[in-house]
Amino acid sequence: MRYLTSIALLFVSPTCWSVEPIDAGLMGCWRLVKGTSYLADGTAVETKAKCTVEFDADKFVSRCVGTDRSWVTVYAYKIVATGVYEAQIVEQNSLPTAVGSRRKYEYRVEDDRLLLTTYPQTTSPVPLTPAVKFVSSSVREGVACKLEKPAESAGAVLASVGQK
Repeated sequence: MRYLTSIALLFVSPTCWSVEPIDAGLMGCWRLVKGTSYLADGTAVETKAKCTVEFDADKFVSRCVGTDRSWVTVYAYKIVATGVYEAQIVEQNSLPTAVGSRRKYEYRVEDDRLLLTTYPQTTSPVPLTPAVKFVSSSVREGVACKLEKPAESAGAVLASVGQK
């Protein structure tokens, strides 16, 4: 009887554990090639910042350098359905009030391309032309995430993230 109970536990126990799935295709470093925000008034705005995102099993770090500033955002995430993950901001150096905000991302990995679509939250009061949709295309980087020619302030930000 003890033998049968042990075998039953071997088959039942793993299915009772709540283990989040991991998509190995997401892991690693991605460099943004193109990002477009679609605004409520119908206009499309192209992203001008240079960004990378680096995924591991339960978090990802987005690093961006714009013309006048840089920012780092750390997200916790989990896959909630095939091709969909939900992310929550856990750290944001330039907009601390964003910490805690969540959104879902639809994603697709095709060879060495990561295609994302998300529908950003609007704030209260709603801006005159809020982004209602963001679509991006990124390429896999073969090396650790590094931004091309970061501004001086970005170097300090990136160095501080590496120390955590």
